Amino acid sequence: MDTILATGTQERPGARCSEVAETRDPGLVKEVMGHESLTTTMGYLHPDTAAIKAVIDRRNQQKVNDGLAEEKVIEQLEQQKYVM
Repeated sequence: MDTILATGTQERPGARCSEVAETRDPGLVKEVMGHESLTTTMGYLHPDTAAIKAVIDRRNQQKVNDGLAEEKVIEQLEQQKYVM
């Protein structure tokens, strides 16, 4: 089956798939690709690793910040101990 894109040009199915898969809409990909099973469609949708990395980086930074804050509190308590 040939595919006609919105531009009116004929493309190979793989090109169509990657463009549609970028929508991250499994229902749309399933419909356009003519899949009967959503399981088949999910093979064309890949996780956005940049978004996952950003979440992990934020969590790691928060742990660093929490650790620095904890060190600061300990330092202040130690200073107060010597002042008393």
